This record gives sequence, structure tokens and C-alpha cells, in this order.
Amino acid sequence: MKKKIICVLLSAVFAAVGFGCSGGDVKVSFDEKMPWDVQETCTYDVKKIYVGGKEETVVATGKYVTELTTTGEESSIVNTFELKYTDSDKAESVDETGRIVKNKGLTDTYVGKAKFYRNTLVPVSAEKTFNLAQRPLCDGEAPKKNESSDENVNYTLTLPANPKYADPRGYSYTVDYKENKAVLSTDSGETSANGDGTYTRAYKKVNKNISVESTTRFDNEQLNYVVRALSNVKKKGSATFYLSNIFDSYIRGEYVRYTMSMSCAEKNVSVTPNLSPEKFLLTDSEGALDPTDGKYSVQCVQASVGISSSTPGPAISMLITDPSITVRQRSNNAETKKLILEMTYTEYSPISVNVSYKTIYTLTDYTTEKLN
Repeated sequence: MKKKIICVLLSAVFAAVGFGCSGGDVKVSFDEKMPWDVQETCTYDVKKIYVGGKEETVVATGKYVTELTTTGEESSIVNTFELKYTDSDKAESVDETGRIVKNKGLTDTYVGKAKFYRNTLVPVSAEKTFNLAQRPLCDGEAPKKNESSDENVNYTLTLPANPKYADPRGYSYTVDYKENKAVLSTDSGETSANGDGTYTRAYKKVNKNISVESTTRFDNEQLNYVVRALSNVKKKGSATFYLSNIFDSYIRGEYVRYTMSMSCAEKNVSVTPNLSPEKFLLTDSEGALDPTDGKYSVQCVQASVGISSSTPGPAISMLITDPSITVRQRSNNAETKKLILEMTYTEYSPISVNVSYKTIYTLTDYTTEKLN
């Protein structure tokens, strides 16, 4: 969906209510026991596909890894992401202002972290570093970056007349949810005319303090775990929760949180996961599942997660193993439920209502273990 969820990708004063949490204006009902064991690593292959033409074209590939560790009563997540664009002319996207930007041959990465209480998911802290390659907004090559010796200026770019060039959209931030505050750092540029028809744009690092409201529920980096823990991840189930968005708070000049809605389809779908019978034993309410030709077939809940607003953007589609299914790692008997086997993000064309890109995350490796 829109970048707000990819970054998507939310402090809170919680009061425990049953197996969920409440802060006065929302209740979140979680499973009695969290569906993951205390340590796990999920590895996803990422593929971005252009679907706006007669034939689908792969325009980028990458990897997404989410690692969960637990020490005492606190759990920590580290999410790493890399996406490398191909040389296809279809490797374009739309930035926050609706302009077409060229991605051909570029690589984007981010590392996001969050710490939270293991049994309630109440966030303690978070941080993120988003490295987006600089994009030209025209067909010309990217201008050369020149390091600057001027005080407080990191680098400069010399641009032609009427420059159509995007500022770098990379940023980093830290959040202290106990103190309800955040600091975001990014590059800000100022353009001056050189008198010869060209322009110089000088960039410097800027920091912005952001006040985070205490009614926030979860950090963006917790999204997958919040969804998995929801007790209503089942056929025809639904739930509502909040995610904060520090980057959008910086852009808008005021704190931003989004009301997120999760809804599940009436019917499950059958999926063949990348879970080897030699490594994992899968069971459901009737007993052990029998693999066919060395592969399991499992029932998955079709969940849709998106922003609840008048202009929500496309939702994220998730295929989550049905709550009745248990995944047991044979080497240590660690058990897991409600694994996200696939996630799909969609982007619409800026000139039509048709979907132009799909980014698909497919689980390709999984490990889990108990605390020693």
C-alpha cells in the first residue's frame, strides 16, 4: 500500500483487559498465548511486479528478514529489507507528491527495530534507518554528488535549469515510548542559482523532535506481530488497532497515528508453504498432517490489513496459517502458530484506478526456538 504502511512496515500507556489491551479508546484482543515461540526468524523473498501491461514484468527483487528475540519480559524485533530494481523501463513508482520517479537500477534498504513487552506487545522503544536511493524525476542521469566543505552542509548537487530532481527521501528516527517522544533525522536541501543557467542544491542534516501521544498503541515495526497475535485472525474475523507513523508526523508537522483495520475472508485457501517435513511437523485439530511429494498443504486465513479513513490506499493482503495449525520444529520441539506465509502490497497507477504494481513477500525460510 502507500509508503506510510511500507514505513509501515507504532507508546503507550496500556491497561491489560483479559488477554488484550485497552487505552480508553480502543480494545485489542490478543490470543491467550502468543502464537510464536520466544525466538524466531522469518525470511521472505521479495518480488515487485509490473502488472499494468499485457504481460507481467518483474521490476525488482529482494529480501525481507524479521528476527524476534526475547530477554526476560521484553521482546525485540529487527526487520531488515533490501529491494534491487532491474534495468526494466517499467521500474517506476509514484512519490509522496504523485510524481513519477525512476527506479531503474537502484537499490533501497531499511533496518527497523522495536522493543516491547512479550506478553502484551506494549511498545518500549523503536528505531529505523531508511536508505532510499536518490531518484531523478526525468529521463536524464542522476547528477554527481559532491561532498561539501561548508559548515553543516553534507553534500551538494549541480542541477540543470528547471531541475526535475527529487530530494533524497532517506531518514532515520528513534522513539522512546515511555517518554512519548521521538527524533527524526533527514536531509534538507536549499537551491541557489549559479548565474549560468544551472543551480546548486546544498543538503544538510536536520533533526526534528516529535511529541508522541500516549494513546498510541503499537509501533510500525510490530505490524506483523500485532496481526498474528489478534484473536480474530480467523474466517470472517475482524479487528481494529492503531499504528503510529513517525515519518508522516515529520512531514505533516504534527503527530500522526493511523487506525488500522484487519478483516478476514469467509473462506480459507490452501497453500503449499516452504516448510520441509524433514524439519517441521505440522498438525491441525485432527492430528498430524501428511505431506504429499515432500510438501505440506495447509489452510490459510485470507487477511486484509489497511488504514481506516476516507483515503486509505490499497490494503496489505496476508495469507496466515489457520489458528488450528501448529508448526513444530523437530530439532527442538519449539511450536508456532499463525505464520504469515505471504504478503502482497499493491500500488495503483497515478493516471487510472488500475493496479500497476504488486510487491509479493513469500516465506522461504523459518526457524524458531525456546529460551534456554
